[in-house]
Amino acid sequence: MSEERDPEIQAWFARTEVPLTEPDFISPLMDRVNRAHRQRLVFRGLVAILLFTFGALFRDDGIALAQLIMTQLVPIDGELTRTLLAPINSVGFILSMVILLLRFIYRRSA
Repeated sequence: MSEERDPEIQAWFARTEVPLTEPDFISPLMDRVNRAHRQRLVFRGLVAILLFTFGALFRDDGIALAQLIMTQLVPIDGELTRTLLAPINSVGFILSMVILLLRFIYRRSA
């Protein structure tokens, strides 16, 4: 292993050892935090406006999707048994398990 060190990395470490005075650190940090908060609020507001504006166009599709998700995989005769097994005896359960599996695979690969 070489003893040569990258001067840019050494400069970064040297800067971390210098104590930062409060106005030099806190003020810019709070400005960035406040700016990020405002950007999130604006983004959420725009999403809400778009959903309100175009939501009626997709209402029928949403209803059809909800009915598809609640479709039973295996027909069950008993009312109590059907009610108890409804959360796992549906297309929605399969879709949610696939989504969780994809998320797990994505996190393992990253």
